[in-house]
Amino acid sequence: MPSARVRNRLIGLALGALAAACIIGRDIRRDSGLRWHILPEGEGTIAAIALQYTSNTRETTAPAYHAFLTTIDPSVNVTAVCPDKAAADAFLSDAASWKVANPGRLHTAVVGKTITTWCKDRFLVTGGTPASLLQPRDELSGIAGRNGDASVAPALHLADPARFTTVKTDLSYDAGDFLSTKDSLIVSDSLWNKNGRDPHFLNRLQSQFSSRIVWLHGAPDHHIGMFVAILSNNVALVGDTNITQPLWNAGLNSRLGKADFSPTVAASLTAVQDGLRKAGYRVIKLPTAYLGPKTFISYTNGVFETRNGRQIVYMPWYDEPILDNAACATYESLGCEVHPIPVKTLYRYHGTIGCLINVLRRKQ
Repeated sequence: MPSARVRNRLIGLALGALAAACIIGRDIRRDSGLRWHILPEGEGTIAAIALQYTSNTRETTAPAYHAFLTTIDPSVNVTAVCPDKAAADAFLSDAASWKVANPGRLHTAVVGKTITTWCKDRFLVTGGTPASLLQPRDELSGIAGRNGDASVAPALHLADPARFTTVKTDLSYDAGDFLSTKDSLIVSDSLWNKNGRDPHFLNRLQSQFSSRIVWLHGAPDHHIGMFVAILSNNVALVGDTNITQPLWNAGLNSRLGKADFSPTVAASLTAVQDGLRKAGYRVIKLPTAYLGPKTFISYTNGVFETRNGRQIVYMPWYDEPILDNAACATYESLGCEVHPIPVKTLYRYHGTIGCLINVLRRKQ
């Protein structure tokens, strides 16, 4: 009987050979008249996740992967999607050196293409079995790694066809352009802009998704999770530069980058807060800093679950106590259990732990 590691290698090789021939699944929503319900991001117990591991970005991603994989419950199934067999072997070697518990739950899938590390970007995940992995209608022309990311969802389907099917939608998006709760799907003008500012866009969304659509007008032009997190008790955590500015100093400018505390940035986050209050959420402010296009010091771009009745936050951690401790204290004041995930090597590339991990299955 081959070992778990050998079996993972064989699965990876098979996936690499089959990826080019993979056929995208039928759009069963259009066949059945059903609308999609996206997995909520702030509640439910995480049962399975995917990540993307590449050897050339190891120094950037390893601190976050190490902390996350050794912190999450050892029952969580983990699939590392890799560009080649060498990267798959390197992931399993790293996991062993990190002493990740219950290594039999670790799996690899090889796509045979250049990919990035941003597993959250290129597909949404629905509830149900099989879950649908919803892909945008178009790839990103001229960006090899991002184009390769379009092969990740089909690889997950091939690895476990009983649990996952893949579907091409008629929308252009990064998955981070949506933030799903138990009853709402939060979007912003960024998604609208990617879809040609269609005057009937709200109707399109309502016809395709079962949740209430909450559209945040005037929000920053980036993924919703970079400045919003929704907890299971209808609390919305929103980044706020006004509460961060008094904490900021020249040392932070030097170590993290020069922050923009202009009225324009502050107003965009105030618009988010106002929109969420109007939608019925209790808004709590968190520190955040805007460093430039799509670059934030974000404490909302984490991974969230409820486990044994407790809200758990895997929170971005920048090794800057004045900011980290303030954010941690805010979560803890709401009854959350906080696990810091180091992201100082990541954030300059426009994302943190919330962009690396795609939750594939939750238990309610």
